[in-house]
Amino acid sequence: MTNNEKESGMTQGKRSPKAEWGIADVVDLEFFLDDDERLRRDSKGEEQLDQRDREIYIDHIEAADSWRDSPRNDSSERRRLIFGRWLEARRSLAMGDGSRPGELFESFKALAGGILVVLGALCGFLDASAASYFGRLQLDNGLPEPANVQLYLVICVVVPAVLVVAAMVSLRRLSQRDSKQAVLFNFLAGAVSNLVTWLMIHVSGLDSQAREHMRATSAGIIARLKEHRTVMKWPFFLMFQKFGIAFATAVTLTTLILNLFSDRGFGWQTSATNLFVPARIEGTVWFFSLPWRWMPFHWATQPDANAIACSQVVHWPTHSDSALFSLLNIKNSPGLANKLRDKSNEVSQFLMNQFSADGRRLLDDSNPAKDKLQDVLIGELNNVLKGPSLYGEQGFAEMQKSREAVALQARNPRGDEIFRLNRLLLEDAYPEDLTRDAYVNGRLSNDALKAWWPFLVMFTVIYGILPRMLLFGLARCGQRNALLTLPLDDTRCERLFRRLIKPGLAPPPIIGPPKPPPPGPKGAPLTFESGDCLLLASFDLREVAEKDSTLLADLLAHRCGWRARRTLLFGQSARKDRELIETLRTLSWKDGRPRLLCLQDASFPPIGEIRDFLRECRDALGEHGQVTIGLIGTPGPTSRVPVPRPAEVAVWQRKIEAMADPRIGVIRLAQ
Repeated sequence: MTNNEKESGMTQGKRSPKAEWGIADVVDLEFFLDDDERLRRDSKGEEQLDQRDREIYIDHIEAADSWRDSPRNDSSERRRLIFGRWLEARRSLAMGDGSRPGELFESFKALAGGILVVLGALCGFLDASAASYFGRLQLDNGLPEPANVQLYLVICVVVPAVLVVAAMVSLRRLSQRDSKQAVLFNFLAGAVSNLVTWLMIHVSGLDSQAREHMRATSAGIIARLKEHRTVMKWPFFLMFQKFGIAFATAVTLTTLILNLFSDRGFGWQTSATNLFVPARIEGTVWFFSLPWRWMPFHWATQPDANAIACSQVVHWPTHSDSALFSLLNIKNSPGLANKLRDKSNEVSQFLMNQFSADGRRLLDDSNPAKDKLQDVLIGELNNVLKGPSLYGEQGFAEMQKSREAVALQARNPRGDEIFRLNRLLLEDAYPEDLTRDAYVNGRLSNDALKAWWPFLVMFTVIYGILPRMLLFGLARCGQRNALLTLPLDDTRCERLFRRLIKPGLAPPPIIGPPKPPPPGPKGAPLTFESGDCLLLASFDLREVAEKDSTLLADLLAHRCGWRARRTLLFGQSARKDRELIETLRTLSWKDGRPRLLCLQDASFPPIGEIRDFLRECRDALGEHGQVTIGLIGTPGPTSRVPVPRPAEVAVWQRKIEAMADPRIGVIRLAQ
């Protein structure tokens, strides 16, 4: 393929090579890096990778690499540009090999986003339609059953808001890489990895080598997920916000449709009648409507105190005893007693005939004790309530009745409905002396029930749609910033970067042993410049580190582009290894990228103690620390730095990959 063909393949149907990255770029980068790692395990793999990546740099990257002669030649901006152009070149070379993971991820994201939008709209429509009062209401004749304001707000606004807060807390915890807040994420990721590995091993019946490879592959997937969780969390959060926007929009539109094309109204109810009075409800409504009170539109209004009072909905008690007359229902006991003694009132005459002899005797007394009079009135009236229907009795048939009493009689009442009818009739007969109970909603009006819908529509817009849209925009910015600060400095990226810029553009190799660090103030920590590393040699290789320092320096510069600023030994004793770990914590790195190379004999397998030591070194270096195991063969009389055997290198690679840390890698130092 010629250079022109490569360039045309890169630009066909693609964005121009860019410094800004997308989620698909991260997915494709991981895919191509894993593919390179598999090729690198072959005997001739590294040579093929060196040749291919060097050609990519010369053909596609060199002209735009303005940092190559700059002191900041290892900056994040340069890496992002170089890797971005390398990624486009790899995509062009892979054209015709089927869909790439990045494209598949974008397709999945688009499909999942569309499904979530449809589900959000459907859930919003169903929730807004179902948020109605489910009790048995006492309404005026012909008045429609209202929706429940509290249930509407809880289902349509409060619950989604709680879910948003929970999602934001989870995102913040996932953003903390090396914090105890990420323990749950690490535990779940490890549990899923172990479960999949166990199933694959025990169900498929793999041999020992295949089991080791399966463990390494599963651990590698989890490692990639942990490394990029600050980036990969954003697409899922954005899809969650799409669902929320669709949900809140559907709720708002459904509310408008119900108001415009049906007689649906809204009411409220409470059992704490002393706490939630209409005046306090009005104050709450006024507070939440502050963001839109200034708007001069009809649909930007809110219910006033009278509309709130006339839209209180309560249900008739399921047991008649809970609605008996009480002391609170008798407003004027002397006045009621005088009316009952009035022989010209047919209703009073009928009731006096229904009272007991003791009750009539007390009522005939012109000056009875007030407390005793109230007790008698309550007892006698409640006995009348429990009797047969009063609708056709003496006096009641002729008097003026409320619309609710007439409507209830038209339904041929039975059981508790007769009790309710009697209560209505007595309150209609003596409206000045008996308080109309809260269970009797004769005050409900259609205008009051309709007064709620503008407030609810604006409430869902201001507190439902707009916050979700704001979070969606902030999430887009967060995703962009996460991609701009993507750490492209793990072991695989380091190898790729060195393959691209060598041999001509890399820092010149140091011929001869490394120079000792210049003396600093007493007690000051050792400072490492850009490109410096700390060389840790196994205690068994101490002679190699001492006598072959020149050869090691050349190999290190050639394979990693690093300079060994200082050499230390490990593996002498547990106490000295602990002191070494503490020393690592005190080191200072000017470029913020701690680099550690462990010189190891490949013939010694990476047992648990060695892996634990490497993990402690990685933790001591910090978040961006990088640990590379440089493998050599067993020193002999002809060469103290021989080439390691491929089988031994393969064992090390599988064991290190199983550690699931992308910043711990393995290279063949001697080739």
